[in-house]
Amino acid sequence: MKYDFIPLPKKVVYNDSYYHLPDNTLYITASQKLMKRLRAGINDFCKELKEFCNIYAEGILAVTPLKGHINLIVDDSCELNDEGYLLEIKPEGIYIISKTAHGLYYGMQTLTQIFKQVTTGKELRGIRIEDEPALKVRGMMLDLRMQTFKIDYLLKFVRTLAHYKINTLTIEYSDKFPYYGEYEVIRNPDCFSEEEVATLVEYCHDHFVDIIPFVQCFGHMEYILRTEKYRYLREVDEYDSQICPLNPDSLKVTKALLQQVMRLHKYTTHLSIGGDEPYHLGECPRCADYATKYGKGGLYVYYANQLCRIVKDMGLSTSICADKLLAYPDIIDFLSKDFIILDWDYWTYNDNPTKIMNWNTLKMVDRAGISKSSPEMKKFIQSVSLDEKGNMIPFAYSRYFSQKGFNVIGLCSTASIGPDGYWVPHYDVHIPNINSFCKYIKEYGGLGIINTAWERFLFELVYYGIIYCSEQCWSKDPDTVDNFNRKFVKLFYGIDDVDIIEWQYRISRPFVIVEKKYPKVYKLEEYGRIPMTVFEIAQNNELKENILEAQEVYTKSVDKVKWNKYNLKEWILGAKVRWFWYEVTRCYAEAAGNPENDESVNDNICYLDSQLSKLREDITSLLSETMPEKALEIKKVVFFNLYEELKKEMQVREFKHTGV
Repeated sequence: MKYDFIPLPKKVVYNDSYYHLPDNTLYITASQKLMKRLRAGINDFCKELKEFCNIYAEGILAVTPLKGHINLIVDDSCELNDEGYLLEIKPEGIYIISKTAHGLYYGMQTLTQIFKQVTTGKELRGIRIEDEPALKVRGMMLDLRMQTFKIDYLLKFVRTLAHYKINTLTIEYSDKFPYYGEYEVIRNPDCFSEEEVATLVEYCHDHFVDIIPFVQCFGHMEYILRTEKYRYLREVDEYDSQICPLNPDSLKVTKALLQQVMRLHKYTTHLSIGGDEPYHLGECPRCADYATKYGKGGLYVYYANQLCRIVKDMGLSTSICADKLLAYPDIIDFLSKDFIILDWDYWTYNDNPTKIMNWNTLKMVDRAGISKSSPEMKKFIQSVSLDEKGNMIPFAYSRYFSQKGFNVIGLCSTASIGPDGYWVPHYDVHIPNINSFCKYIKEYGGLGIINTAWERFLFELVYYGIIYCSEQCWSKDPDTVDNFNRKFVKLFYGIDDVDIIEWQYRISRPFVIVEKKYPKVYKLEEYGRIPMTVFEIAQNNELKENILEAQEVYTKSVDKVKWNKYNLKEWILGAKVRWFWYEVTRCYAEAAGNPENDESVNDNICYLDSQLSKLREDITSLLSETMPEKALEIKKVVFFNLYEELKKEMQVREFKHTGV
């Protein structure tokens, strides 16, 4: 038999020999130094062999390889990079060879996947695998601003990341970090304790996952500026999102926050200052004067460079989001080259894009739109985004920063607020985006990719996108989506039925999201937003059938899967949430279409209230396994407050969301 792997190794060669497992204990041998560094990995391996194959394994110290067993060997002459490994299964034993413990750990993950596929008792086919990653940074963003999780659940999450060779976890703690002293007022009631952060840090280190704390230092600073104590640091008093870069205390406070975070991250070498979306640049009197002289971009880069020096003085590298730099491109030459650039692009999905983001206007523009931009932005975007034939370059900004001499990390998305509503990722958009961004980051010589998942989703639903991204980041020539799907259901769920994946796509196709301006259906075209009225949505039988059939498929599959049953339970919940919002749209359309029918409107409101009550019970029952109680209650309120708004419109017969 041939084995499946995620991510796809660089080179796999089979032979006709076979390795036979020992009748008793299978030993994993390593030197004393290796055993100390790989203890967690070896323990995981032994536990999983018992679970998957009912094989008892144990790690032991050994100076030389032990015939008939698994041997972990460091060899400086290994011709693979530091995370690479050579895995050989021979009749006389199993050998994993690497320059580093890190590479050996990844070799064990590949071997674990082989054991998961063993169906012929105690026999493994002979194989030689040479493997190493295509990208240095293979990351995942953990956004804790509006939701948080129990620490045990996060440890399982990290274990899954590490198994699929993801080596970076970027954490935006926001108010969930245990700030102390004068900054204790920032703490959310559900913030982690210092002991929990320490546990997470050690666990990540043991599993070769680097933590990058993502500490917002410019925009998105609600976590501190919402407090009365630090209100005086706001750029504009009525907005708690942005700090004033010229307030004498801003750098002092920000530095203190960074130092507190780093106190608990002893293995971290990189800290991100964020820097995205400060929408009130130059609005306070002091900043307005500065912006008059040097421009809003000048104000931004002045503050950013000071933050960079603070982080550098802490002995760390740092990164900054690209959006404001690209909004004022004349400042880029003044930005410290010590910054790593985080270029986020959630909308480009193929080799032939027709639009690019104008970050100054926050609008997607085609070639005609570029021509209509301001003279400065027109010149910049044309020079960056168009090739000699006038064709648009994919992920042109990543290419531009790389050519300017910056190290670049691309930020793709497996769940973003843009096309995702009501807790279900829109994989028709995200998978092509992940695929394309990883491809071009490799081509442009970038450091790697960090996959993002922002706030509004059921967390388990993003695993498919996370693991797909791991393949795209690791493998120089990754598998096709169809092959990946087949591998995913086998290695993640332990089944062969790829229909599960098909329904993970179809449940969000087309994707309904109700906004104040108009309802929208998101489709793949250019991350497109195709307006539809609520009346059209209510008549959309494809949407209705997809939701109901997906729920049925997931329910039938729960008892069939060997592993990760909880994941499917969240998909069932996702289908229920989607159904509720479809019904809200349908009832809203009926009320807007016939507002004089009081009985029908009132009956529909009663029906929706009862459905919401049941749904909240289901949410509490399932998510209480992974989320703290208070965080779960907030989630239930925040993500259904739009229904209360629509319900009020139905009651008073003032319909603002019809899209007409």
